[in-house]
Amino acid sequence: SGLSVTLTPSSGTKCFITYTVHSCGQSGYGHGLSLLRGNTSLYRGASSGNKQRLSNFVYCNNNNQIDVFQGEFLDTHGADGSTAVTYKLQMYVATPGWTVWLNRAGTGEADSRSWGRVISQITVTEVAA
Repeated sequence: SGLSVTLTPSSGTKCFITYTVHSCGQSGYGHGLSLLRGNTSLYRGASSGNKQRLSNFVYCNNNNQIDVFQGEFLDTHGADGSTAVTYKLQMYVATPGWTVWLNRAGTGEADSRSWGRVISQITVTEVAA
């Protein structure tokens, strides 16, 4: 998704992560997000058969439907005060090769007042333990 934050948190602190992501996927297919610290998946659903464990998920009914993914998570990062930590959002597309758009509608978007553009963000706040 291109949304990431890198910081060097102090030893004994925690990181509070919040995010809002606007996305639009192709009709008839699902997509979602995973919140990660480095390569470790955080804030995800329970294991259930072949289902993906994700932070957020939506099944798209319309190529121009913009969905909002939001989340917040308090992480005990385990960093020692000298190690950088990267939090990132990784997009999941249920059908490889299909398209997901960020911050805009899909295929039917026109250059008119009927359409808008939105913004996505990730914020990481270091807090005392």
